[in-house]
Amino acid sequence: MQQCPKSKTHGNKLDSKTAEGYVLVNRNGRTVKIGETTRGEDKFGVGKQQRYPQRFLKENNLDYVKEASGTKIDMHKWQNQKIIEFTNIFGSRPLLNKSNY
Repeated sequence: MQQCPKSKTHGNKLDSKTAEGYVLVNRNGRTVKIGETTRGEDKFGVGKQQRYPQRFLKENNLDYVKEASGTKIDMHKWQNQKIIEFTNIFGSRPLLNKSNY
């Protein structure tokens, strides 16, 4: 699976900015990434997230699925908890998660 292109700005400032928690799921239903973003469907509309280019999702047979909304701080905590839960069940992090955050 190819890596997603890097964005020009990095948005990991933990503040009260609106964010959402998401998962990337392959066509077999397997979660390959758990993340949080300020560039999701809450900001751009359902099916119009800007975190991942549609080309990247299509080429890798992935679906973006919004699961939660809150502040950047809340979604960072949500992401960590979901990755730990996944790891406890499957024995490793999702394929595209390099850490628990």
